[in-house]
Amino acid sequence: MRLPFNNMKIVFFLILSLLLLSCTFKELKKEITESATGITEIVNYCPPKHTINPISITSRFEKSITFHLGDSLVLTNYTKVQYLPKINHLAVLDNYFNRVIFFDLSNQQKKSTIAIDSEDIRREINGFSVLSRDSILLFTYADKAFYIVNSDGELTDRFSINYSDMVSSSDLRGSPSPSVENGSPFYVANNELMFVGYLFGEHQKEDYNSRFIRGRVNLSTGYCISDVTYSPIYQNTNWGGDYYRIPYYCMLPDGEQLISLPAEHKILSVNQQNHMSLKNGSSPNVGCINSMEISKGDLLVEIEKDDHLILKHYLSNFSYKNVIYLPTQDIILRVIEYPVRINNDKPGVFKKSSFLAFNRDFDFLDEIDIPANLSTSNYFITSEGIYLLNLDQKDETYAKYTLLSFDNMP
Repeated sequence: MRLPFNNMKIVFFLILSLLLLSCTFKELKKEITESATGITEIVNYCPPKHTINPISITSRFEKSITFHLGDSLVLTNYTKVQYLPKINHLAVLDNYFNRVIFFDLSNQQKKSTIAIDSEDIRREINGFSVLSRDSILLFTYADKAFYIVNSDGELTDRFSINYSDMVSSSDLRGSPSPSVENGSPFYVANNELMFVGYLFGEHQKEDYNSRFIRGRVNLSTGYCISDVTYSPIYQNTNWGGDYYRIPYYCMLPDGEQLISLPAEHKILSVNQQNHMSLKNGSSPNVGCINSMEISKGDLLVEIEKDDHLILKHYLSNFSYKNVIYLPTQDIILRVIEYPVRINNDKPGVFKKSSFLAFNRDFDFLDEIDIPANLSTSNYFITSEGIYLLNLDQKDETYAKYTLLSFDNMP
């Protein structure tokens, strides 16, 4: 039986509409889930299509450096380190004994130790930054305070983060606690300390525009201005409140700040005028990232049923971590983590990682597999490339870092 002409037009336009909808949602598919506490969007966030860059680079894991730590220090994924290029030293924070140890990389020997006076700082030290030979910045989560000590470990200054310049209580709740990852270093310039950080959890009624990920602290007053928020993909979506909420960043020579968000395929760029834009940050091999299929309001109830729920979601999806700038090679690296199959009862597995390499125009150049025994959390950058901690070191009184170097740069 033939359809009347008008009915045929209706069917044609219906099919055309479905095709257009399919194209529209190819990059971002949304559903809505409702709970007693409100509405949460469920998204299937896919990266944009890529054109393969004809320029190739050559990278290789080659030499390693090994140095003796002693009996009372062990380097792990979570150990905070800082490379000091002017003296070719590696500074290591030992937060078990609250001390900073310096290793001379030219001869792989321990150079000096600064023991922090326990009368001045009674809390565990979680983050640090060597500002000069006689000025070391320390941070403690317990009291959200920054300390500055001299080369003898004596306290010379202290200030707590003061959010009293926030304009409303919702801003105050959304101000970030500093992250102390090696991929999120403290940056000090012009009497201002800049950091990225986050608040744990998902909140049904949170104000998206005041859940900040960057803070700028005036070193004279301690006042903190929070001024960068998550990208739009985080609005009204449930990302578990933990792994996908951690921001990472690096600074470019011109003062541009690059921020990597775990669920965002693009890199958030913030220039010196605080203008924000999204840059390419994915590769042809990266797939879609799914938000949790649970409303924010129901998350705590579901976690009581399965305390591995957030971890399982993280392991079963792609995720991004560190964004790193290599000044000598003038390239940007971004860590991508691949999803893994998990055991529903014991999801204690690690995700395979790669470096995505981009030029300064954010053109994708290459993807470099990272061996499973090398850390993407404990690393430092020199003119040679990037050194990654070897996690397979049998003798824990030694630390071994392996160099990833680059040739044939565009």
